[in-house]
Amino acid sequence: MAQMVRERPMSWKPARRRGEPYEQLPVCCIGADEALLVTAGALEEWRRGYFVAMEGGHNAGPPAHYLGQHPRLARQAYQAGAVAIVLFHFPDTPWPEHTGDVIVVRHRRRWDYPRVLEFAPAPEACALCGAPASEWRETVTWKRPWRERRLCSRCVADRLAPRTVERARRFDEWHRELTPSQRRELHPGIIAEVAALAAPFRHLPMPPEVDAFVRRWREP
Repeated sequence: MAQMVRERPMSWKPARRRGEPYEQLPVCCIGADEALLVTAGALEEWRRGYFVAMEGGHNAGPPAHYLGQHPRLARQAYQAGAVAIVLFHFPDTPWPEHTGDVIVVRHRRRWDYPRVLEFAPAPEACALCGAPASEWRETVTWKRPWRERRLCSRCVADRLAPRTVERARRFDEWHRELTPSQRRELHPGIIAEVAALAAPFRHLPMPPEVDAFVRRWREP
């Protein structure tokens, strides 16, 4: 039985918009089968009356943060003016960013506002090379409003390759420093990390260095 606990603040609160009281800020709540747009004041009132001790029961952040998990709903929340998303449902199926259907490029200084690439083929020209068709929609979320453009798979792969090759190199260096017992103990996590490194290339041509890295780790 869940135990009632003392009220505690939300783990993340939206930034106040100039001239708009916090209680009136629009917030999008996402559950298993629906999404509701409410005010921050209504959400806080719900918390005061119904909050129970369920660690990890929900989390919150700006809509940009959730583009890799709920691309359609995050985009709709942003277009509706929501300054935050509160996520209540965590399905067993992988998020799109874990399957390679969405690629999320984050930077430490703006972690909640990433560059997001969604696999969505369309007969629109690539903004970089001019190819007549493009497979990806790029969204830069630290721009106001969000900046979008179409990119082809070749251009996306060329931009991802250097950072992925460097990531694979650093991974190999780290693994060489482990003792045999550490390698055995960490093996499941190592395999998961290799899969995460390869996931963005599900719809992309994989750089030869990264392909060799993945094949080497997938060999029995």
